[in-house]
Amino acid sequence: MERARTAGEFQTWGLLAFVFLAIVTSGCANTLLLHPSRQPVRQPGIERRVIERVEGDLEVWVARSPGAAVAPIGAAVLAFAGNADRAERIAASVAGTFGARPVEVWAVNFPGYGGSEGEADLAAIPDAALATYDALAHHAVETPILCWGESIGTSAALCVAAQRDVAGLVLRNPPPLRRLILVRHGWWNLWLLALPTALQVPVALNALDTAPEIDAPAVFAMSRADRVVPYAYQRLVFDAFAGPKEAVVLTRGHNDRMDAEERRRFAAAIDRLFARLGDGIDREKLNRWRESAALNGQDG
Repeated sequence: MERARTAGEFQTWGLLAFVFLAIVTSGCANTLLLHPSRQPVRQPGIERRVIERVEGDLEVWVARSPGAAVAPIGAAVLAFAGNADRAERIAASVAGTFGARPVEVWAVNFPGYGGSEGEADLAAIPDAALATYDALAHHAVETPILCWGESIGTSAALCVAAQRDVAGLVLRNPPPLRRLILVRHGWWNLWLLALPTALQVPVALNALDTAPEIDAPAVFAMSRADRVVPYAYQRLVFDAFAGPKEAVVLTRGHNDRMDAEERRRFAAAIDRLFARLGDGIDREKLNRWRESAALNGQDG
């Protein structure tokens, strides 16, 4: 009897301790995973737009690829940046990456970033991502929409693709957030901090929950030397993804630039993804762009 009562007390105190830790670590996931900034970012060639919402306005930056200057828009690209990056930079970067492929890029600053209203909060990201998709779909009627995500931005891209109609995805260094927190970072705190933190990640942002729900094609660019999201964790997302997929394995770290050979392979994979859209791109113009880019030490 005494042993049973002692075991019951132990379970009660254990439960109380877990509840206490859950309370004191409330918001811990936001602090660990989100690094917002508000300062102005000057980036030429992009246009600012605002999506008005009751929950707070969202700031979107729009850019067009070089190919969009000489051909009709073949696709719209909804881009999501990493946890310390900004929409201003990724809008211009993604537009440049598409090169001769004629696309219009919309990149959103999540709540708490840039000119988007509200506080930086993981729970606010899914609704913000879906609201941006809906605004883009209203703007780009009958235009296929691709989702592009980098690092934690891949979680938003997968969230959208699992709930909306997308023609394809480009994902770089995707983290399975809950698994990453629990397995990679749980041991040093005996999971007392890791478990409550992982539970604060919305299911809609957990790639291992959303990836199996998607049947659109995707290109995964995954870095073997990544210390932020180790390659083995990225492969978990790749393996869970249900749609047609292609892996471009990189030798660099999480935020490192691709070398010339990696850019070539990445560009070729995007070409194959774009071909699935039936975009009707002028291949002669694309080849001319490639020759010009090669001469300038670039790739697109």
